[in-house]
Amino acid sequence: MKLLKMLIILLLLIKCFTQILICKDDPTVFMALKLNPLSENYSYINDLSYNSYYVLFSDENEMIGQNIIDMIYKIPLILNISVLLILFFLKRKNTKEKTL
Repeated sequence: MKLLKMLIILLLLIKCFTQILICKDDPTVFMALKLNPLSENYSYINDLSYNSYYVLFSDENEMIGQNIIDMIYKIPLILNISVLLILFFLKRKNTKEKTL
């Protein structure tokens, strides 16, 4: 159960605080931090405008593991949060039953 909670928290952090920057004229792709968790996960930029972002890493054509990141971005945010809340409530219920 702890491992599942940590996995969901990691997925939430990736989904909420990273974005993919795609250059319009160049095949280079950047993964950058974003400060607004509700903003888009994909942004199309000009070559010179990536300096205003906090770039984590970049790669030509496609990033390593981009299919996994795309899958993480497709999972609705409300689904991640609701599963995490259910896990926390189940854990709380189990600890209350053990103390009684």
